[in-house]
Amino acid sequence: MIQEKEIKNRGQIVFISCMGILLFAIAIVSTERLIPRFKTEFLLTHSQAGAILSANMLGFLISILLGGIISDYSSKKRLILAGFLLSGTGGILIFLAKSYFMLLLGGLFIGISGGLLEGILSIVIMLVFKEKPGMAMNLTQIFFGIGAGIAPFFATLFREWRFAYSLIAILSFLLLFVTIPSTIPETRSNEKLKEIINLFANPLFLLVAMGMFFYSCTETGIVGWISSLFIEELETSKLWGTLSLSVYWFAQFVGRATVGLKVDRFSPEKIISILFFISGLTLSGALTLHITNLSFIFFSLTGFVMAPIWPTIIADARMRFSKTPGAAVGGIAAMGSLAGMIIAPLIGKIADLYTISRGLYLTVATSIAGCLIYIAIILIIKASGTRNYR
Repeated sequence: MIQEKEIKNRGQIVFISCMGILLFAIAIVSTERLIPRFKTEFLLTHSQAGAILSANMLGFLISILLGGIISDYSSKKRLILAGFLLSGTGGILIFLAKSYFMLLLGGLFIGISGGLLEGILSIVIMLVFKEKPGMAMNLTQIFFGIGAGIAPFFATLFREWRFAYSLIAILSFLLLFVTIPSTIPETRSNEKLKEIINLFANPLFLLVAMGMFFYSCTETGIVGWISSLFIEELETSKLWGTLSLSVYWFAQFVGRATVGLKVDRFSPEKIISILFFISGLTLSGALTLHITNLSFIFFSLTGFVMAPIWPTIIADARMRFSKTPGAAVGGIAAMGSLAGMIIAPLIGKIADLYTISRGLYLTVATSIAGCLIYIAIILIIKASGTRNYR
């Protein structure tokens, strides 16, 4: 059973949550956009470049899993403060990077901070809007879309790319100081740790986690390689490469600001399965047509369609697995991070052997796999005669 304390200063909490997610988006997407520059300056292969993205995801996996579990029993505020501190540290490391190792370490720290901020702030915002968790999650993820949309231009705004990371560090420390005097809503679980073991052994929980795995395979594959696809394979300008990523994230912003804010009106399992299926179709169009303008349009449509999936999965898990919500959110999001660790270098390997577009066909397969997972979840819930997972 979760014990909840009274929630105060809602506006301040919403501000910290939205700005924290915005910060994480700018940090991680700036890194994705700067992969071509890293490759040139540090003489990296596609596989080494993909490993930088994997370092982000490794840090994210560790922190969102452990942070989620710890948040059920300890202070959420301390975890949020640690997230801002690590984000600032990661920004400084990449700003000062003189070697490939420092890039990896900085990426790891930014990933750890992102896991704490994404995971804990998501739980906090759903405490503020208890009656509409799907809307709350999509609200914060709108700011992820904004941050991710401006990040490609932010990252290339300066002649020297390192300045972008100095600003990320400054913003991190500013939000750290804003959060220190703030009152963050806390929850405490009276459940024993064996409940967490039971949760991770629950077949339906595992299916939901696999759904998140396939979602993250699709999204990480797209955002990690779309710029390189346009610049290297479609032979567009660097501006087109930047626009392709920015417009993809802008489309996600629109999707979350429209469809995402209405998801609480529908069955989450059904809407997720439909969105997975449509994203598979739009990705097929983008990769099969292989024409700059049409690929640009279809990738943008994919961003719009996929936008509500992540926040809706997380919001539904927070409500369904209510005995240990932090562990549920952390475990499911960690599976998403694991997917990112696997898919980015895998696409890089295929790109080294063949082409980037061939590697990106994996994202079509993962979209269809996500659809099939959620069809299975719908059938199991229907057969059991209940929507409760536990």
